[in-house]
Amino acid sequence: MPFLLLIIGIVLIAINIRTIKADNKDNHSFETILSNRQENITSLEVEMGAIRKDMAETILELQGEIEDLKGIIKNYNIYNNVDKVIEDDNIVIKSKEKHKNININGDSNASFKDKNEKVIKLIEEGLSEDDICTTLNIGKGELQLIKKLLKN
Repeated sequence: MPFLLLIIGIVLIAINIRTIKADNKDNHSFETILSNRQENITSLEVEMGAIRKDMAETILELQGEIEDLKGIIKNYNIYNNVDKVIEDDNIVIKSKEKHKNININGDSNASFKDKNEKVIKLIEEGLSEDDICTTLNIGKGELQLIKKLLKN
C-alpha cells in the first residue's frame, strides 16, 4: 500500500512540473502579463489614475481639516465650558456661562466669494493649479470645481 501511494505522489509531482514548464513557455507568467498590461495602457486609464490620485489627496486634506476643527472645538469646549450645537449645517457654540453664540463658519457666502475672487485673480496671473492650491490651501478637486462653476 505505501508503495502505491509513493508512485501516485511521484506521478502527480511529474505532472505538475510539466504543467509549470508549459505555462512558462506559453508566457502566462505574472511578469509577462504585467509587462503586456503596462505596454497596452491607454491614455484614458492614465487620466483616470491621475483623477483618483487627486481625489485621494483632496479627501486626505479634508480629513485633516476636519480633525483640526474637531480639536479646536474640543479645546474651546474644555476651556470655555460650552456646548456645541449644529444649526443649518453650521457649528454654533453656545456658552453656558455667557449665553453668547459664536458661529464657527462665519458668513459662508462671503468666504466663498472671496475664495472665488482669489482663484480668478491667481488664474489671471498665470499660476498653475498646483501653485493655486498651495497658495489658497485648497485641494485640486475643490479648485477644479470652482473653475467649472466659474465657467458657467
